[in-house]
Amino acid sequence: MLLMLDVDWNRGPLVLVGQSDRMMWPLLPPGSLLQLDASERAVAEGQWGEFERPIYLIEYRGRFYCAHAQRRGDMLRMISHQESRERPSIFVPYKDAKVRGRLKVIFRPLATRGNFAGRPEYLKKRRRH
Repeated sequence: MLLMLDVDWNRGPLVLVGQSDRMMWPLLPPGSLLQLDASERAVAEGQWGEFERPIYLIEYRGRFYCAHAQRRGDMLRMISHQESRERPSIFVPYKDAKVRGRLKVIFRPLATRGNFAGRPEYLKKRRRH
């Protein structure tokens, strides 16, 4: 794929957003391919626009999350995309969460009707009524 010619393979491993992961939908629909930069593990602070805010890979209790993050004292807040139907944020103890690194988008599928990257089923059902 020509898309893969631009990837810096020394930067880190690739991460695939799972079919049922909608935490960052529609910014990162299921099937998005990301690259992990493990050298950037500190959660950045600041004011961010929707597309500039860093996205991190965070491991907590054996599960991986692709999310925006904010550190508040000894707590880590994992923040979903504002249009996602997932919980807006999840607070976890910072000492129990492992920030694996910052994610860079390599490929993002189009979120169209009829494919698994599109609108979640529960949104489709709501639109019919």
